[in-house]
Amino acid sequence: MAETLLEVRHLNAFYRNRGRRQQILHDVSFTIHEGEVLGLVGESGCGKTTLSRAILGINREIDGEILHHGGQPRMVFQDPASSLNPAWTVGRLLEEPLRNAGVPKQERLARAIEMLDLVGLDSASYERRPGGLSGGQRQRVGIAAAIIGQPKLVIADEPVSALDVTIQAQILDLFMRLRKELGLSYLFISHDMDVIWQISDTVMVMENGRIVETGPRDDVFRDPQHPYTKKLLDAAL
Repeated sequence: MAETLLEVRHLNAFYRNRGRRQQILHDVSFTIHEGEVLGLVGESGCGKTTLSRAILGINREIDGEILHHGGQPRMVFQDPASSLNPAWTVGRLLEEPLRNAGVPKQERLARAIEMLDLVGLDSASYERRPGGLSGGQRQRVGIAAAIIGQPKLVIADEPVSALDVTIQAQILDLFMRLRKELGLSYLFISHDMDVIWQISDTVMVMENGRIVETGPRDDVFRDPQHPYTKKLLDAAL
């Protein structure tokens, strides 16, 4: 049986709004197993990013349990232009987490070059800055930065929504290849049902901070049980 990497149990999450506590997530429970891609889908504002921030420990206004059995997950953000320090070279961006972990300089360099090759960038990218890269190249750097520390679980929050369709397909192919080559698991967040179909094993549908349907991808797409899931599929068609 596959190892459980993440358990979320009866999670409620809140934000402070003008001194008042506003609930965003309501009794969210799920697990992610080794090798699994769990696709989380829902319209903008439904609470998907709040969930990812709670899992990463950024949002600590929570009730319930978040149990990490496979180590701390890493994050691939929607907009690499804002998540990558524009003043740093790609090499420094990749090496920084290794430097913080005490990895020697030569090993850091070797791992950074290896990561660039793994995500489809040439070694010359090491000396470049994010502003000199295309959107697709920046997202490849963001993916390399997330996986260089060898996490078991990666959270990808709308990682292709800012890219054009052709580049989207290339980045999705990269995610799937890295899953196979590195044995990665993903919590893959999107509002796009087509993207969720392409990459997910299991689909979890969120509406207004609540999970309204969960199941194997084929079951959810072919025989949706909840009216909101049906609405998302109808909109996609």
